[in-house]
Amino acid sequence: MTLSEVLFFTGFRWTSATVAVAIGNIVPALTFVIAAALKMETVQLKTAAGQAKVMGTAVCVGGSMIMPIYKGPLLKVWASPIHWRYAEHAAAAAAAPTPASAALGDVLIILSCVSWAAWLVMTNKTSESFSAPYTSSTIMSLIVGAESAAVSAAVDRSLWAWKLGLGIRLYSVLYMGIIGWGVTFAVMTWCVQTRGPLFVSMFNPVVLVVVALLGWAFLDEQLHLGSVIGAVLIVVGLYMVLWGKRKEIDD
Repeated sequence: MTLSEVLFFTGFRWTSATVAVAIGNIVPALTFVIAAALKMETVQLKTAAGQAKVMGTAVCVGGSMIMPIYKGPLLKVWASPIHWRYAEHAAAAAAAPTPASAALGDVLIILSCVSWAAWLVMTNKTSESFSAPYTSSTIMSLIVGAESAAVSAAVDRSLWAWKLGLGIRLYSVLYMGIIGWGVTFAVMTWCVQTRGPLFVSMFNPVVLVVVALLGWAFLDEQLHLGSVIGAVLIVVGLYMVLWGKRKEIDD
């Protein structure tokens, strides 16, 4: 888990947010391949459930790839009544990555996705011998925190890097610690143990839709037809997989 986070945030520095989130949507496909190879997910192409899972995964990943590749015509929608001026200034001041650094960032994001998919599968295997989701998530969070602190201290030894102050740095750390890890991590661990790694990973593409909506709401980013088409495909693919999983359980 530490490896996944370090690779993601390192790669995120050298690529755009849209590309990083779009690449992250290969996690369902990677999870499906790893889980199928370990016989944790059944692939029965002759059944409706198996076909729905395979086709839904392909549609979901395809929709997530459309959003950054195809923009299409600009959609005339109403302006958002809320804008975060700090985020607008930060986005405008960010330096554009060079082609070489952007390529390296993409590679690191892909490696992060591989590590994330492997963690989802490992969590499901761990639950077979340790069926206490909240205890296991607490232990993993403590280990990840200690490892991340060690990596941070080794990479950046400046004391200024540890100074949070009372601004956005403090709020970001509190949000990531309480929501991003404390709540999300525990819920994801429970879902993996009860529904399996593929079920959890299939919700990853929804992040791209949320990013597009928040970008419009807070950063005044404009919506294009490609974003809408990609979002629709993501939702359709997600529900295809969920339907396939439900049919497998019922059968």
